[in-house]
Parts: sequence; C-alpha cells; structure tokens
Amino acid sequence: MGANRTSRKRGRRGSDAVKTLNRRRGIRKRCPGAPALFLKTLVTAATPAKPAEHTGRSGERPGRQSLSRFGSAALRGHETVLIVSDTTAMLEILAAPLRQLGYQVLLAENALQAQRLADLRPEINLLLVDLAQPETNLVDLAAWVHATYPEVKVLMTANSFWDLNPQLAILREVSLLAKPFTAHELASMVRRVLD
Repeated sequence: MGANRTSRKRGRRGSDAVKTLNRRRGIRKRCPGAPALFLKTLVTAATPAKPAEHTGRSGERPGRQSLSRFGSAALRGHETVLIVSDTTAMLEILAAPLRQLGYQVLLAENALQAQRLADLRPEINLLLVDLAQPETNLVDLAAWVHATYPEVKVLMTANSFWDLNPQLAILREVSLLAKPFTAHELASMVRRVLD
C-alpha cells in the first residue's frame, strides 16, 4: 500500500508543482480545459515584462489586472484580429485582453468558419490560431491564409510545437507563442507581430 501511494505522488508531482505556483500567484483555473494564464512564451517580447505584483482582489482575473500595470498604451491597437480555436473557453480567454486594448476581434470555432470570415472581411490584419490538438487542420488554415492573403500576419499558440515541426517548416512567416502565457505576454506578442 505504501508503494502505491509513493508512485501515485511521484506521478502527479509536476502538476502539483504548477498548481502550487499558480496558487501562490493568485491564479485560479475557472474554465475546464483552459490553461491557466501563466508561465512563459516561446518567443519573448522585445522588452522584458516587469513581474506582476499580485495585490488583486480575490476573484479578479490575472489577465485583466496585468494589462493595466504594464503601460498598456504601447500595447493598444485598432487592427482586426481573427481568433480561431476548437474550444469556446480558449476563444474568450484570447479575445478578452485584446478587446480591452481596442482591437476588433472576430471569433471562429473551426477552420471553415475562419475561411468564410477571411473571405468576407478583407480588413483582417492578424490570424491568431490556438492549436488545442496537434492533429487539427488549423495548421492547414494558417497555410491557406498565408497563401491567399499574404498581408495577413499569423500567430499560433500551442502547448507544444514539437509535433507540428514538419508542418510549420513550410510556413515561413508564422510567429509562435507557447502556452501557458499571461495576458500581457499575449498582448505584447500580438503588437510585435503586427508591427
């Protein structure tokens, strides 16, 4: 019985460590299946982000709080961003900070909806693709948008880009952002890609 408890603890250590770090920073996972808004980006912004001081009230979302602390005037924008994700929760997590900063946000739940929106709305400046599963056809969507509308920038987020390496090699002008990330890191990366 003791051996089972030890092996069970050993198997969960990584996730327990992440939960502990998030709890210390006041981050609570509210939507099942959505990542906590924390940790690092694969590509860092041009200027390093200042660490957030958590003085927030309980229940306050870390994404909203962090945007007001980091000179959000430099992160503001008026461009149109098309966000594509398989999960509704992730669509809202990505859209909320961008709307707060003044971006026009369009949402699509799959590649077909995104293609229709891209055809109907020529003013799209950025395609933000969330890759929840590596086998999804959203990589093909990014390639299609890049070929059809070369002026549209592409930013992809994923838990891991290792499985996507061969597919991403054909896309030269794609920016990558690793999950999990803060709202400030997302806003910085969006601004950097658009500039």
